[in-house]
Amino acid sequence: MDLQIFSSKHLLAAKAICDAQFGQDYLGMGDLEKYLAPPHIGLVATKNQELLGLTLIKIGDVETISKELLAGQDWFLSKFKDYSKIALRKHLAVLPGQEGLGIGRLLMARGMQLLEEQGIEVIISVVWKEGASKALHKLLTSFQSIPIHTIDNYWKVDSLKKGYICPGCKQLPCECSVTVYSKIIHQK
Repeated sequence: MDLQIFSSKHLLAAKAICDAQFGQDYLGMGDLEKYLAPPHIGLVATKNQELLGLTLIKIGDVETISKELLAGQDWFLSKFKDYSKIALRKHLAVLPGQEGLGIGRLLMARGMQLLEEQGIEVIISVVWKEGASKALHKLLTSFQSIPIHTIDNYWKVDSLKKGYICPGCKQLPCECSVTVYSKIIHQK
């Protein structure tokens, strides 16, 4: 398996994986294209040129990252006000049928390494609380990320605005909750 920086040649396969994992059109092509250049980081796992998984990360200050959250901005601003270099792991997805093969772990490990090399102070991950995310919760914990907050109905407004159907709720609006994880790299 190869790890590569996310590039335009991966867009169509990445869109298909994201549609399957997060709901049809939760991420549009424009959303994915943002991860082709800084301050975003995209990593992909491939085998024989087939895209098997990806992780998408945004880097910024506390104000920038708070605007990326769909809910809970005030809580986030208060909690991380002393940090200036924050990474938000927006997405980690594996091709359906390829789960449990270590693809997510490999992407997480390389992503963490890149972020630490860039001097990131805090790594935040927002994880679907319901359904198939149990493996991701376990994976984050194994990388010393700790659950610090729950946000109920995280995608409710966004799902109504954009019209995507959550794979868990299967109808509008999405009423799923998230658990926010953090890994403090440099304590303030």
